[in-house]
Amino acid sequence: MDKVDLPSPALEDVPFDYYVACFLSSPSPTDPNCRAFFLHGPRLFCISCEVGAKEFRKQELYFGDELFIDAINFQGKIYCLKLPSCSLHCADFADDYNDEHLPEFREFINGGLLEDLVPQLDLAHYYLIESCGELLFVHKFCLGMEVVDFNIFRADFCEKRWERIKSIGDDRAIFIDDWKGFSASTIGSGVEGNCIYFINHGAIHVYDLEDQSILMSSPFPSDTQESDIRWFKISPSSVI
Repeated sequence: MDKVDLPSPALEDVPFDYYVACFLSSPSPTDPNCRAFFLHGPRLFCISCEVGAKEFRKQELYFGDELFIDAINFQGKIYCLKLPSCSLHCADFADDYNDEHLPEFREFINGGLLEDLVPQLDLAHYYLIESCGELLFVHKFCLGMEVVDFNIFRADFCEKRWERIKSIGDDRAIFIDDWKGFSASTIGSGVEGNCIYFINHGAIHVYDLEDQSILMSSPFPSDTQESDIRWFKISPSSVI
């Protein structure tokens, strides 16, 4: 396994709460074009650096009433989801990456058509997930403390739009917590396909995409106290 050292961020760049996304822009950290990228959407900034640099560079992100809520490294590029417009942006790193050439976030998909679907940020969670070579936008809708519905959209990179889908395949499932998620094969796992697994009130539930029902999940313990996807263990070869 390749390993590289990264600089320590300045204390003012390390808030006590979470970062939305933290990853490398290339599968191999020894790639000379590899960048380390940390996005903090709620505080409207990101820090990034090329591998081997001595310090991170901080970039303020101001978009009026909008903010980046999630990000993903998909097929070698960094994509960020902006709310409430539900637009998808790609982070471009120039070859001469320096203080004068910080990442540029260009809009790739305009999500204006989805604004009526996700009117209130405090009633929903949003996820960018890779599944079988496709980029998915998963929308979890809540009423109070109850999860009541899900919607899934596929990024159509040819038409540059979100396409609503009703199935992710009978041999796939999505697993999410309050912040992150992933897709995995269900073959030989005892897990139902074409479903979304999530935690609600300390119990694992399953949302069936075909009939839109929500049930308790029998393959897993019903008294888990984990609030994130550490409750699910899966072979890395099955993910994505």
